[in-house]
Order: sequence, then C-alpha cells, then structure tokens
Amino acid sequence: MKLEKMFKYPDQWELKNGYFIKKDHYVCPTVFCDDMQQAHFDEAGSFWYKVREDICLALMKKYFVTDRQTDRQTDAPLISDIGGGNGVLAKELSASGFNMLLMEPSEIACRNAQKLGIKNIVCASINDEDFNDNSFGDCLLLDVIEHIKDDDYFLKILNKKMQAGKFIIISAPAFECLTSSHDKLLGHFRRYNTKTLCEKLSNNGFKCIKAGYFFSYLFFAVLLVFGLGEKIGFLKNETLAEDGAHRGHTSNKVISLLAKFVGKIEMFCLLKGIKIPVGSSLVVLAKKI
Repeated sequence: MKLEKMFKYPDQWELKNGYFIKKDHYVCPTVFCDDMQQAHFDEAGSFWYKVREDICLALMKKYFVTDRQTDRQTDAPLISDIGGGNGVLAKELSASGFNMLLMEPSEIACRNAQKLGIKNIVCASINDEDFNDNSFGDCLLLDVIEHIKDDDYFLKILNKKMQAGKFIIISAPAFECLTSSHDKLLGHFRRYNTKTLCEKLSNNGFKCIKAGYFFSYLFFAVLLVFGLGEKIGFLKNETLAEDGAHRGHTSNKVISLLAKFVGKIEMFCLLKGIKIPVGSSLVVLAKKI
C-alpha cells in the first residue's frame, strides 16, 4: 500500500528527508514534543523497553501478518506504530518480518528514525482531517494514550481510520495509585487498569481480546518510592522524577537478565490467559468491530 493513499488530500503533503509531512507550518500536537525527543534516552539500552518489545512481538506474531506470510514485503499490510518516537521499536519489528509504518508528530524523532533506516514514516498524529477512513491496518499504541488529554475522542477517531477486523496493541502505565511526579515529568494525564481501558475501548468500537499487567515486581517498588516516598517527603520530587526518567537503564547485568526473565513469564501468562493482579504497566490487545 502506498502511503499517499492514506491521505485525504495528497497534494497537501510532501516527502521531506525521507518522511512525509504536511507542507504548511507544522506544530507538534502532543506534550511529548521535539524538546523532549531530543533529550530522550536510548531505548536500545533499556531492559524496560526490551521487555515491552518482547510482549508486543509475541502478540504480533500470533495476531498480525508478517511479510513472511506474503509473496513480497510490499504485499504485507502496513502496521502503524503510532507515536513510535525515534523508531527503535519499528526497526526491531521490521527485522522480525513486519512491514512497519512509523507515525510520529515530532520531526526530530522522524529524522532520527530515518537515520535508523525506517522506510515508511509519516510526521503527524492521527486526526480526522488528514487521513482517509478505513485506511489503517493493525496498529501499535505503546505508552502513548496516557499523553493524550481526550483519550475517548482519540480512540473514536482511530477506530474510524482503522479497517474492520484489524487489531491494536496498547500499552500504558497502570494504576492511579502509582501516580507521581514521574508521570508529570513525562506528560501523563492518567494511568489505567485493564478494566477501565477495556471499557473505554469498548465504548469506542473495539473489542478487547487480551489484557494483562507486566512489571509486576515493580508495582510495590514504584508504590513505595514514587508514591509514598514523595508524599511523605522521603525524597525530593525533582530527584524522583529525574531518576525515573531513565527507567530500565542499569549497568547491573544480573538485574537486567532477571527483569527480562520475569518478563518472559509475564508474557507467557498473558498469552495463556493467566491473570497477574498487579503491575506498573499494562497491555491490551483489541480488535476493531
């Protein structure tokens, strides 16, 4: 599928430095904008991102179509990584056989993704004015929805743009009781639990297929340090927020290996429908109906 077919008005777009962007003045419409992207840390060195990637990849292999299931990669439907940042995940998923499209509102992030070799990039966010209805296939929305003020409206528009029967994988920070200055630093409007997010998806034209928590071992640590710790003044909010921004980065290989091992157990539980009661993050697989 040619990217131009997604656009309502193709003449309003141009191919610039390897990515599509509207010709008129561009302003990043999310809180996670260019200044944050420029200072953003390296995802490839984080066990946090690696665990999330492994869980996402396991769901994709079961429910999404890869280019290995088609005659040519160009025949494989595009999978949109919405708000995919610098394209690190899109690159890894492309190497696993998926035909990826990076959709990212930050132009700096799009330039970074182009340097990584991502072929399909659109510098924009999902909206009703620029994209044709029923033009998006399967989608990823990984730690994005919490940055959107009106998440109901966003999901309504996304449902309108997706083709019937296609899947979406959503990850997000879990449990409001874990809310802290770390969330404020990252521009989070809220946290979710599996029930509230599935209800929200159901109200906007999706059916939840699977839902579960991961980083279960971080739940009580985050509650103690980021939640209770800053509320009682155990540590300064600014220090907690600054440390939290570097999530998943550690020089301790044992901690990193243990985190990845537990992540595989959580991934197994999710695929088998075994419920894990808590976690600092959640993941939902839903289908447009």
